[in-house]
Amino acid sequence: MFLTLAIVTLIFLYVYIKYRYDFWTNRGIPTAKPTFLFGNIAGVGRTRSIADSLKQVYDEFREKEDFVGIYFFTNPAMVIINPELAKLILVKDFQYFSDRGMYSNKISDPLSHNLLTMKIDDWKPKRMKITPTFSSGKIKLMFDIISGITDNLVDKFSKTSEANISETVALYSTDIISNIAFGIESNCLADPDSEIRKYGKKIFKMNIIRITRFFLTSQFPELAFSLGIKATNQEASGYFLKLFIDTVTYREENNIRRNDFLQILIDLKNSKEGQEIDLKELASESFAFFGGGFETTSSTITYCLYELSQNKDIQSQLREEVDEVFSNEGGLTYDTLTDMKYLNMVISETLRKYPVIPMSLRRCTENYKIPNTLLEIPKGTMVNIPALSYHHDPSYYPNPSAFDPERFTEENIKMRPAFTYLPFGEGQRICVGMRFAQMQVKIAIAKLISNFEFSTCEKTEIPMKYNLSSPFMTPKSDIFLSLKLLK
Repeated sequence: MFLTLAIVTLIFLYVYIKYRYDFWTNRGIPTAKPTFLFGNIAGVGRTRSIADSLKQVYDEFREKEDFVGIYFFTNPAMVIINPELAKLILVKDFQYFSDRGMYSNKISDPLSHNLLTMKIDDWKPKRMKITPTFSSGKIKLMFDIISGITDNLVDKFSKTSEANISETVALYSTDIISNIAFGIESNCLADPDSEIRKYGKKIFKMNIIRITRFFLTSQFPELAFSLGIKATNQEASGYFLKLFIDTVTYREENNIRRNDFLQILIDLKNSKEGQEIDLKELASESFAFFGGGFETTSSTITYCLYELSQNKDIQSQLREEVDEVFSNEGGLTYDTLTDMKYLNMVISETLRKYPVIPMSLRRCTENYKIPNTLLEIPKGTMVNIPALSYHHDPSYYPNPSAFDPERFTEENIKMRPAFTYLPFGEGQRICVGMRFAQMQVKIAIAKLISNFEFSTCEKTEIPMKYNLSSPFMTPKSDIFLSLKLLK
């Protein structure tokens, strides 16, 4: 009896899964052939990353389709091939794609519920209150803090001729983000084993429990929510929540003010507009700022130095521009940093070749008729805008594996279709911390290139290998480079 029941169950599951894989075909939408049970993400985490799987689909269909249906396990999703359609989804028809489709649980896991993950009804009023904190004027006030910590990084590198660039820059980024988002001086560059560094690592650490939670929250979000499944590492979220509340309390009791993100949140809490926001809600934004800002900035700085060490002509040209600014009266300031055109081009090319966030995700909130077709994207469908694929498409960026800042001259930018460069996303849900991240990366690169010549060494891994289990585009192993002190 049991054997019969098991056989019937397996047959039912097989038929059901095969039926699910007809979802796009039945709707007349071109489809990438799925692997049974895993859909189009078979091998992710073992032989390829999620971005690699999307790029494989993109490369197969880019010359013949504007969009293609895929499957995450058995759940239908879509990859957008044509950047013109990406523009509609991210900007013009935003009302149909206003959610990122990311899981959060405000009740059981309050730090998971932030601007990054919120659905439109919560996101819209929160964004109106938070976005002004990232204005150019507010970011400019943080320049001196970041510049000072960058001097510590220069001092750290000056004591060695060969360095683990990725780990040292990660310590530097932790010092920056903890200072700006949580108002503390973590001193990770001096003490790599500091408490905040330990808990910061836990945010990104993947194990079988985290992978299982991710599977449940991505494939069965309603069930996961009803079960109170937590998306964040609870040790890390508990630590950062306490850190945030303790720091806010200390500042308010002692009338302390600083030019940082935390102070802006405190001012918001005490304003008329922030009366309905509690400390947990504000802590969730600092937590998101730490998690999102740390990985993107540290990896981008590492990738940039990695490329400059292999392209000495580009490194020399960049140093000439930086040293000219440093030699002028006033030296490096927020305004002179913004005016460094070649530095901007180098950073842009780094983000082109290595988009740390390799895709933009949107969930279709209402049935959407695809323009100039009779086809629809059904409500609830996850839509993937594959930034990495656009950035490595030879029709937009010839010889895409080459590192060439000249791609980002004003003339060359104008020659490319819009929405083929998306390192921070685009539209209303573009990364709110973009200006801050760009400023931090530029300060770090400018000061490092002015003080050091970077070269590859025996430990430098060429070509680079990536962490296949991470949703971010991050190195699999530490990146080592040699350094020559110039001043």
